[in-house]
Amino acid sequence: MVRMALLLAPTRQELLAALRFPALMAPFLLVFIRYRFLWSYVASGSTEGAEAWRLSGYLTAAFVFIAYPVTLSKYDDWFWTTHFELVVLFILFWLSLAGWALVRHFYLQRLADEKLQKDLESISSGLPPVPALVSPTWLHTWGWANCIGFVFLVALVGRLVGSLQ
Repeated sequence: MVRMALLLAPTRQELLAALRFPALMAPFLLVFIRYRFLWSYVASGSTEGAEAWRLSGYLTAAFVFIAYPVTLSKYDDWFWTTHFELVVLFILFWLSLAGWALVRHFYLQRLADEKLQKDLESISSGLPPVPALVSPTWLHTWGWANCIGFVFLVALVGRLVGSLQ
């Protein structure tokens, strides 16, 4: 006996309600985490504030990565059957964004370690300080490509929501 599921398209209000929570919570979470972490560094007089600044952005991105699939899980069958290309594009976008965030984090950490090592060597030998190291253009290009992809996906989702009754 084959069971067939009836796939009803969500209404515009249902889909907007599912999309609204992470979109509203992400900026609040970013600000709260960012300034909560930074306050502890400022109060202790530490110079590790840049790492906390980046970490707050990564935690907010992790929240969004988890929150949207959870809030939209009620409609996963409908999305996969009706908007397969959109789901695949979203998965590719999330993978690219997560990969960029990981590569950027570890690459910037390695650059900071190299800069510290060179600074220590220049101080010990009495040479002038080493100029700051800059991240490569391919990393910036990858980040901007993710931004363009995000704008494209938001436009597609806007068109999808606009087409619902």
